[in-house]
Amino acid sequence: MKKTITLILVAVSIALGCTGLVSASENDSQFSRQQISGAYYYEKDKDTGKTMVGTANKFYMNGKLAYCIEPLVQITDHTYNSTTDWSVTSLTPEQRHYIELVGYYGYEFPGHQTDHYYMAAQELIWEKVKNVDAKYTTARGGGSDIDLSKEKQEILNLVERYDIKPSFNTQTIEGNIGDEITVTDNNNVLDQFQLDYNGNHNVTVDGNKLNIKLDDTTIGEETIRFKKNNYDKQTTLIYYKADSQKLASLRVSDPAVATLKIKTNGGTIEVDKTGEKLVLENASFHYDKIKLPNVTFALYANEDIKDTKGNVLYKKYQLIDTLKTDENGIATLENLYYGKYILLEYESSLGNLVNEERYTFEITKDDLVDGKIVKKINFNNILPKGQLEFTKTDIATGKPIAGATFQIFTDDDRLVFTGTTGEDGKIVVDNLFVGKFYIIEKNPANGYQYSNEKVYFEIKENGQILKANMTNEQIVEVPNTGLNDIVNVVSLVLIVGGVAFLVYAKSKGNHFKK
Repeated sequence: MKKTITLILVAVSIALGCTGLVSASENDSQFSRQQISGAYYYEKDKDTGKTMVGTANKFYMNGKLAYCIEPLVQITDHTYNSTTDWSVTSLTPEQRHYIELVGYYGYEFPGHQTDHYYMAAQELIWEKVKNVDAKYTTARGGGSDIDLSKEKQEILNLVERYDIKPSFNTQTIEGNIGDEITVTDNNNVLDQFQLDYNGNHNVTVDGNKLNIKLDDTTIGEETIRFKKNNYDKQTTLIYYKADSQKLASLRVSDPAVATLKIKTNGGTIEVDKTGEKLVLENASFHYDKIKLPNVTFALYANEDIKDTKGNVLYKKYQLIDTLKTDENGIATLENLYYGKYILLEYESSLGNLVNEERYTFEITKDDLVDGKIVKKINFNNILPKGQLEFTKTDIATGKPIAGATFQIFTDDDRLVFTGTTGEDGKIVVDNLFVGKFYIIEKNPANGYQYSNEKVYFEIKENGQILKANMTNEQIVEVPNTGLNDIVNVVSLVLIVGGVAFLVYAKSKGNHFKK
């Protein structure tokens, strides 16, 4: 009976399901025990009142320390099957995880190698698995309770802190290629984790500080993992046999894991594209500066761009990518490696000419803008324009006529320019937009006849220079001479004589009638 009670004593343990399950091995584990001097266990089911008492023991399977995980169940066999699969028990995942942690921080945890820590862990396991009153006493079924409060509290404190992860857990930090970054764990638990990372960056742990040297040619996101340290390499094993108490050698099957994402930014080019908009108002024209959307660029390597190992990422003159301006005239291309580049524009918009400038630049660590490597580039486009040179000359002499005022209209009769010829008889209109026009005289120069002639012309392409000419005739006046005065007097005499003659004739006729 004593043996039976002793075996029943150490019952219950739980653990979180382990990763990488090991199939059950039959009859591979031999049960043994070591009595704890001066100690006895006591278990009472609070629901049914069932009670079990017996000598306190530490239990082993094939020499591995084990805890009972079924309160008030006897051990009836000495040969067990073993597995890592918790499904052979009826424990919940939450119970399993708690029991594994209690067992982990129990007797075998560094500094806990006393019988009190074993009994404290066993009590906590029993109490988690079932609604029992569990304790150890100095006499079988009586005596004084053995005070395990200190050990139990120490184990619970460690269990509670087990899942505390570094303060930067699940965060993402950003840096530029080649940067050096230090991240501090404000929870002061980083030294309890081992680094699990085999990426391209140089990552080291120094106490509660994580030092990161970003690789010069690694762009994008990588994840650094940290796995909670175990004090040995053992795994949880569950021991079971039909109609007998289940036991477990306990470790943490799913160690706490923390992560930190590193987002490495390469260089960015930011193109600010402006252009022109034609404005026709107030019988004239001008150009407003606007942000130019939908302008397309091509980016080429201007040298072989290599990684730190000498591998060529882009060959010289290789097309790397294209970019297009948005509605604000901005185009960006990110994640470029350090090196030399060529930017070419090959498609413009809103009638503006393509800017054929070959823009060469280099991206270096010195191109920092608000913490990021950004090369800002400004491009300006223009609308196509031409020039009209209009000349007014005398039709007879060919000499230039100054002071003649002319107006230029579009072919849909919109007035866009008014000007007066200078001493050279010319009007020069620069930056005239592409289109069809006609020019007419508004006011002739003094001494010249008005001309209603229309001169038609067309600006077809940028840089075009048109020359037009119009001639005018002078106004001819008759000179004032003495001959004119004589003629006027003679005319007057003739007129007076004629009147007199008519009067005389009329009078004479009347006389004849009498």
